Order: sequence, then structure tokens, then C-alpha cells
Amino acid sequence: MLYFIRHGQAEHNLNEPHNFDLKNPKLTKHGINQIKKLRMLFNNNTKIWCSPTVRTIESAQLISGTAQLNILDILGPRTFPHKICSMHNCDQLNFDLSSINISIIKLLNNVHPNDFTDEAFMNIFKNFIKNYVDEQYDHLFVTHDGVIATLFKYCNDVSLDRDSNNDLILYNEVHQFEMQNFFS
Repeated sequence: MLYFIRHGQAEHNLNEPHNFDLKNPKLTKHGINQIKKLRMLFNNNTKIWCSPTVRTIESAQLISGTAQLNILDILGPRTFPHKICSMHNCDQLNFDLSSINISIIKLLNNVHPNDFTDEAFMNIFKNFIKNYVDEQYDHLFVTHDGVIATLFKYCNDVSLDRDSNNDLILYNEVHQFEMQNFFS
């Protein structure tokens, strides 16, 4: 099974959109508590993948403990509905990660994931699943609301709308997909 969660509340979420210019925003205390509540849903055999942003890495570390994290560039922030635009400072990718136990997989040749159309993004993501996801294990993807919304749109034919806080996916939600959702 493939599970997707949005990172916990981070510093840039406190005063939106004014804090979008923060570089590498960290989880807030509230965000840490949100993720800790999700930790019990995943076992030690769950393979954990996350976006290369501080807030997603912190979220993944809270769930994984000392297990190796797999950093995947395609899980980085995307706008939804998609539009190619310059990304805020809070949405820049961070690969300066020497202090943690990680494996980095770069599929995008240093291009930001938001620079791809939805169709191109989905093709890259499907190829990733074919080449890296072993069905013997559960996989948890810690990512951003725009990525999850794109997956809903293309795999479940569900288009999400932003709420009054401009959010797509609420915190503390776990979204499940099966491998065949990506290939039907």
C-alpha cells in the first residue's frame, strides 16, 4: 500500500502568505504534535520517502526514528491547480542533508518539480513507482498538498478545491493508494 501525508504545520503556515518568504521553514510545536499522532499508524517495515524540504524531512524523521529516509526530488512542492511559476522561498528544495541517515534519489536533473506539467509529473512519478516501489512493503510518502492533489486528480479523478485557509489537504490525513491506481 502507498500512503501519502502532508507535512505537519510549519513556520510558513503561521502567517500565510506573509511567511512564504521564509527559507527552510521548520515544523512548529503544533506540527510536531500532529505528526507524532500519525507515527503509530506505520510499522518499522514501512519504507519512508520524503520531499527535500526541511519540514517534510522533520516530519519523516518523527515517524521513522533512526531508520533511513529516502529523499525524492519529485515529492517537492507543486502548485495546485498547476501553473508554472517561480516558487516561494519556503518551497525551495534543500539537499544539504549531511547530518541525517538518508538516501537521495534525483529523478529531475536539478529541475524543480513544479516546472513540469501535470502529465509530465505523473509520467515521472509512475516510472519511479515501477523502478523503486516494492509491493512487499508499505510505503509512506511525506510531501505537500499540491503533490497529493495532483495524485488525486490523475489516479482517482477527484479534483480538490482550496478551503478558506487556501489549503487543499488538511493535516493529520493519511491518503491511501494502491499500485494499480497509477496504472489503470
